[in-house]
Parts: sequence; structure tokens; C-alpha cells
Amino acid sequence: MKLQKIGMRTVKTGIAVSLCTLLAQYLVQNPMFAGVGCVASVQDTVKGSLKLGFNRVKGTMIGGLVGFLCVLIKPGDPILGGIGIMATIYGCTILGINSGIIVSSVTFLSIHLGIITSNPAYYSIHRVMDTSVGVVIGVIINYILARPDYLELTDKSLDNARKVVGECVKSGIINNGVFDRERLRKKISKLETIYSKLIDEMKYTKNQVNIEIIENEISLYKSINHHIKSIQLIDEEIYINNENYLKIKEMYNIDILNWKLDNDKSPVFNYHLSKILEKIETIDTLKSII
Repeated sequence: MKLQKIGMRTVKTGIAVSLCTLLAQYLVQNPMFAGVGCVASVQDTVKGSLKLGFNRVKGTMIGGLVGFLCVLIKPGDPILGGIGIMATIYGCTILGINSGIIVSSVTFLSIHLGIITSNPAYYSIHRVMDTSVGVVIGVIINYILARPDYLELTDKSLDNARKVVGECVKSGIINNGVFDRERLRKKISKLETIYSKLIDEMKYTKNQVNIEIIENEISLYKSINHHIKSIQLIDEEIYINNENYLKIKEMYNIDILNWKLDNDKSPVFNYHLSKILEKIETIDTLKSII
């Protein structure tokens, strides 16, 4: 079995937790909750760190508030415990912090079931403070230490997408309409994932990025994928018209194509093929701009 390389995010999480534990004795009451908040806040992007980290803080606040109210009524009551959990989950849901449901529920149960040694209100306040400190430390470490360069990763992914699109289209043309669309779809999906992280990082980086050009190129790839899908749905014999035939020979410097020529047949196929060739030319133009 080949062991995987330890990811940078894992390393940063370990460093963040170590720093959090070191500082906890001066800043928090319970270092465990600070550590948990710290782990949650080290994400792929700074925006992701802030969102998930502060969702945990808000979740802790909701669980602490509901738990405190239930304790005032009847601590440890089973029926009230169920109602309290529903209220806690519902509160997280309507605030759009589903990632905070677990920590919110744990906070509530700790208070309601009496698994604490201090006043419920005191416990709730310090639980929020402990989690907040962990989140802040995690976000700071994630921001300053070895942040991924998503602009460079996006550029590489664009280069790979161009290569795959070119190979997919050329192969499909040579093989009479047999395109490897699944390979293209996966490459587009990966590109969109990396690009979404670049967008998340825009507020936290000094890199100058021409978003419009990148989005236009991604849109072209998705459009090509759509036209290829439409071609694959055609279940009759395919003929290529003279206009597409000449354009293909010019674009790919191919002398002989194994296509049946007919300007009147296969209008749907020729429409989609013409759109694919048109967008390939546009992509070649964008390459010189980027």
C-alpha cells in the first residue's frame, strides 16, 4: 500500500492546534473547545475558514441559549430535551448554518443534561469565547501560512482544459463523431471547482485577475460539452456538409476525412459541429489574450 503525502492543510491544522493549545492557558477556560474551533476553521480558502469557523461560533451561541432557557424550566427533562434539540437544529437551519448543528447540539446537551460543573449561563458564555479564540487562531494561521495560489492553479487547469478540449474534438472528428465527452466533463468540473476557490480568495489576495476572460473560456468549454452531448444523442447515420468539411481540413491540416459528404442531410449534426468549431477558434483567440 502506497502512503499518501501529508497535505499542507493537514500540516497547517496541526500547527494551528499547537499554537492554540499553547495560548489557551492565557486566553480560554477550556482548551478542548478552542482546539475544535481551530480545526474547523482551517479550510481550503480563507473565505471558507471564516464561514465555517464563525458558523461554529454562532452554533455554539444558539445551543448555549436554548440550553440555558431549558435549564431554567426543568433541567434534564427528556421531553424538554427533545424539544430543545429541535429548537437548536431549527435555529441553525433558519440561519443557514447547517455546519454548526453538531456543535450547537453538543452545547445544548451539555447544559441541559448537567454535564457541566459551573453555572449554565457562565458555561455558555465561556464556551462561545473558547470556540471564538480557536476560530481566530485557525483563520490567522490559514491566512499567513502557505496559502494555495489558486490563480496559478486556475491557469494550469485552464491549460489542461484547453488540451483536453482540443484532443476530444479532434479525436471525435477523426473518428466520425465519437467524442470522449466524459473526459471533457470531468475536466470542466475540476476547472470549475478550482475557479470557485479563486473567486473565494479574491478579497484576500493582491493578485490582479481578469475574471471576465476566465469565465468566458469556461463558458466556451461548457458550451462545447453541450453541443457534443447533442451530437451523441443523434442515432442515425451522420453526414457532414461541405462548409464544415473544409473548415475541419483547414483547422486541423487534415487531407482526408472519413466522412460522407452531403449538404442537405444531418442538419442538426452540422449545426452542432459548426458551433463546436466556432468555439474552438474563439478559445484559440483567448489563449493569446490570457
